[in-house]
Amino acid sequence: MKLKTQLYLLWAMLLSLPSFGQTSFISTYPTANGARVAATIALSDGNILSGGKTTSFTTGDYDILLMKTDPSGDVLWTKTYGNSEDNEVLSMAALSTNAYAVLAKDYSGGVPYYTLMIIDLSGAITAQRTFSVSTGLSFPKISALSNGNVLVCGTTMNKIILTCLDNTCATVWTKDVSVAASGVTINSVKATEMTNGNIAIICNTDYGTMPNLSFYLNIVSNTGSIISSQLFSTTFDISSNKVYCSPTTGNLYICGTANSSRFLILKLDNSGSLTWVKSWNTTHLTYAGTLDATFDPATDDITILGYTIAAGFEVDHYDSDGTYQWSNGGPTFSETPIAITGDANGNFLFPELVLPLLPDSRISFFLMFRQAGIYAHMLPIPLL
Repeated sequence: MKLKTQLYLLWAMLLSLPSFGQTSFISTYPTANGARVAATIALSDGNILSGGKTTSFTTGDYDILLMKTDPSGDVLWTKTYGNSEDNEVLSMAALSTNAYAVLAKDYSGGVPYYTLMIIDLSGAITAQRTFSVSTGLSFPKISALSNGNVLVCGTTMNKIILTCLDNTCATVWTKDVSVAASGVTINSVKATEMTNGNIAIICNTDYGTMPNLSFYLNIVSNTGSIISSQLFSTTFDISSNKVYCSPTTGNLYICGTANSSRFLILKLDNSGSLTWVKSWNTTHLTYAGTLDATFDPATDDITILGYTIAAGFEVDHYDSDGTYQWSNGGPTFSETPIAITGDANGNFLFPELVLPLLPDSRISFFLMFRQAGIYAHMLPIPLL
């Protein structure tokens, strides 16, 4: 394994260009008691799969909620899954086998477990498997591999835990990858398959274990063997949030936050060597960080969803060279998007938590498309 530590000076740039485009749709889906969407994926047929949790069909504990909508926002089906304990969706992926993988968490007997479900196009479970977290697995996410398998990534202290499973939830391989020095804790692991079959994995360091927040880029083979590991750090905090591999060039893009106030983008080749790094001051918010990002596979354009500890949100769009295109948002918006997903038509999907989630609250959530910088503002709808 080769370990390279790289220090980069991040220059901030600020431009202001007009917004343009039009809204596709905005929809609200009320629930009888409570619901929250944690993940969305835009499907190849134009439909949308959303996953989260709800108490609308139980007597108090949360069940897994899956909802499939068409490109116009109309509901095709809604499914709930669960037991007598709290259950919720953490991550989802569309598989190449015309199925979906859903990673969920439940608290059976007060002890947390992770469950991987494979569901078909109608929402029926075709396979599932539950994992104990007695080993301290944290921050798990799933990624779809081109051969139809599912990669589950998590962290424990200074290690990344990788488990590859097939579409019957049988283990193909599992690896523990030590990526940080002893005593350095890592979190927020994300992965993507590269065009050469390798897997790129990013993870952040915790406060207290490094002088400043930093992040690692790890490249492993399609059997989990480590190829390279790089630590990205500088004299101020930087963190990673999303990693993407271009299907046409094989280049890697990493989005994150610089100095707790700027959007950060890095472009690397398929060996992990840096091509460029850019950071941008936010246009509409102060001290905003990257909450999520999405990429256009046709153009490699980048769209970042930003957040702040105060009110509001911001969405910024950049081309594949990291050049600013447009932005929208502001501190006065009442909506609270929690993720961003792009579809094949250049629209952007935002699941949103409308009201604070409490066990006895009645809330609604909506899916919102927004194209080329025009935002569809909608006030929350109270449920009686």
